[in-house]
Amino acid sequence: MYQYRKIKNTVLTDPSGVVNQEGLACATPERAFLDTLYLNMDCHFDHLAPLKWDEIFRMLPLYDNKRMNKKVQEFFESSQTDKM
Repeated sequence: MYQYRKIKNTVLTDPSGVVNQEGLACATPERAFLDTLYLNMDCHFDHLAPLKWDEIFRMLPLYDNKRMNKKVQEFFESSQTDKM
């Protein structure tokens, strides 16, 4: 079974959070987190402490999605309470 998802061209072509090494493009954990949320808002993450939230909030406007903004804020607040 194949599943097709449309990603906005502005997101797909933006190099933010993508590292190119030896001809391969690899998403940073922060970019992968945002892409996952963009494609599936109902996902769950167990351990968000290693993420660089300043990078996430810097890239978040690329997605131009109010629901995603709210979800990221919820995950951020949850990750901050987990540190206490």
